[in-house]
Amino acid sequence: MAGLRRYLPKLSIENIRFKSGEALLAVQQAEIMAETWGEDVAVMQNLQVERLALANQPILEIVRCPVIWKKRKFL
Repeated sequence: MAGLRRYLPKLSIENIRFKSGEALLAVQQAEIMAETWGEDVAVMQNLQVERLALANQPILEIVRCPVIWKKRKFL
């Protein structure tokens, strides 16, 4: 994993620079939250993690919840 970090590009969004480690941490957090919430999640421009269904900002990354962890929605 450490070897992969040197190949990750630095993100630049609207003149804000993120270190690749921060972006990697946001994606790792998104993976955990996808399993916890049982839903797909999105990493936003400010590296905030939000449920994909509630995302109202431009999305940098979508993290899909594994099928085994998906929660059923009953009406």
